[in-house]
Amino acid sequence: MVTLSGYGLVSDWKPNRRLVAKQAASFSPAYFHDQTFTRGETGAEDNKTATSLTAHGYKLLVFWHLRVSGAVHPKRLSFPPMQPTVTPPPYKVEISTERLWLLPYTVEHAPAFYELLHQNRARLLPDFPDRTSAVLTLPDAQHRIKVFISQHKAGDLYSFGIWRKESDDYVGDITLRRLARGKPYSEVGYYLGDQAEGKGYATEALKGLARYAFQDLRMECINLRCAVTNDKSQRVAERSGFTHLKTYTPVAPENGIGTPQPIHVYRLKKDDANAHLLWKRF
Repeated sequence: MVTLSGYGLVSDWKPNRRLVAKQAASFSPAYFHDQTFTRGETGAEDNKTATSLTAHGYKLLVFWHLRVSGAVHPKRLSFPPMQPTVTPPPYKVEISTERLWLLPYTVEHAPAFYELLHQNRARLLPDFPDRTSAVLTLPDAQHRIKVFISQHKAGDLYSFGIWRKESDDYVGDITLRRLARGKPYSEVGYYLGDQAEGKGYATEALKGLARYAFQDLRMECINLRCAVTNDKSQRVAERSGFTHLKTYTPVAPENGIGTPQPIHVYRLKKDDANAHLLWKRF
C-alpha cells in the first residue's frame, strides 16, 4: 500500500523499487522540490529501504504507475495544487569594489557599528537623526542589526557595512531603501566615519551598490538626497552619474531641530546615458 501524507492518497499498488528508481532518473530536476515523502508503513515490503522521493516527483511516479497498472482511473486520482517556490535574493551578498567590501550586517558587526555611530554622533545627527537616536547602546546596535536582517530578507531595505579590504576595518554604512514594496524604485543613503572621509570611499561604495541594485535587484532608478550645503555628497552623486532632479524644502526639519533646510534630490536611472560612470574607476 502507498500512502502520501497530506495528499490523501491510499492505494493497493506496491511500488517496484527498480522501476521507481529508473523512472525517477528520467525526470528533470525542475520537477522536484525540498519536501520529501516515503512509502507508507502499512503493507510496505521493506520499510527500512523504502525509496524517498521529493513531493512532486513522487506524485508523478505514483500517478504514472497507477495509471499504467489500472489500479486507479486517472480521473479519480487528484492532488491539491502545489504552491510555487519563491526564492528570495540571498541575504549573504558580498559586494566587492577595488578597495572595499560592502557586507550585509550580522550581529557580530554590532560593536563596530555602534562605535562608529558613537564617535560620530554629533556630526551625523543632522542627516541621520533616526539612526543616531535609535542606537545609543550596544544592545541597541544589536537590535538594529536584527531589524536590518529582517528588512533585507523581505526586500524592503538593503543595509551594508563598508569595510576597507587592506585593514579590514569598518568605516561606514550605505543603505538602499525600496520606495514602495515590490517596485523597482529606491533611494540610497550613506555615511562614513570622519577618518575615512576624503579618500573616495563614498563614491566607490555608491557605485558598487548602484551596480548591484541595477544588475541583481533589477532596480530601475535610484534617488539620492542631500542638503544643499553638503558639497561633498553632491560631488559624490555627480561623479557616480547621478543628475540633479529637483530641490525642495521640507515642511519640518527632518531631525526635529531648528528650521527646515533645502534638500537636493539626485537621480540615476538604469538606462541613463551617464550610467556608464558606475563602471569607471572612482
